[in-house]
Amino acid sequence: MRRTGNQAHFQAGGGRSSRSGFTLIELLMAIAVLVVLLVGAAVSLGMFTPRSSRADLHGATNFLLDQVEFARAGATMRNQAFELTVDSIASPQQLVIRNYQGTHCMGTAVPVREIEFTSALDGPSGWPGGGDGAPRFPEVTVIEVTPNDLTGLCFRPDGRVTHPDGRVIEPLDPASPFAAGEASIALRLRVERDSPLAITHRVVISYNGIAKIEYEVP
Repeated sequence: MRRTGNQAHFQAGGGRSSRSGFTLIELLMAIAVLVVLLVGAAVSLGMFTPRSSRADLHGATNFLLDQVEFARAGATMRNQAFELTVDSIASPQQLVIRNYQGTHCMGTAVPVREIEFTSALDGPSGWPGGGDGAPRFPEVTVIEVTPNDLTGLCFRPDGRVTHPDGRVIEPLDPASPFAAGEASIALRLRVERDSPLAITHRVVISYNGIAKIEYEVP
């Protein structure tokens, strides 16, 4: 009987039994730390991006598509070659459209549009006639122009798109049954340039000048 009483006293004795588990405050603190770490990782990988930045990327993509269609339509209506170039090396990156006097991108050319479209500042470049009305997309950057040897796109009056020197844009896939390939200009948000989770907007221009937008999601 005495032994049983001692066991009961030992189990009920205050401070003598070990405490296990977490208190509510400790659990909440652990959850808060975990949330902070997850949010930090998501931001660094480009998972959380302000809606305004996403709108900037959509705006830049549609703007670039409009410029391709402008060059294509200009070549058809004027019966003269139009050349579109995107300088992804310059800072800020520039888009230039030139109008040639002949049906090829050779000889004398007149700049039609010169736009620093990734600049945050209004400059002397812009629409024909001067002014600062050209859109700017400072949060967007051009990450790739393909093919790699593409220096510009020559839109010709017959509807074809070639290299400025007249060469056909060859397919990226050597096994392609088509004689001509596509050119493309890829855009990303500047803060997500090297992120493995970034969404890429790509303006693809076919050999007949018709352009489309493709979205590349990791």
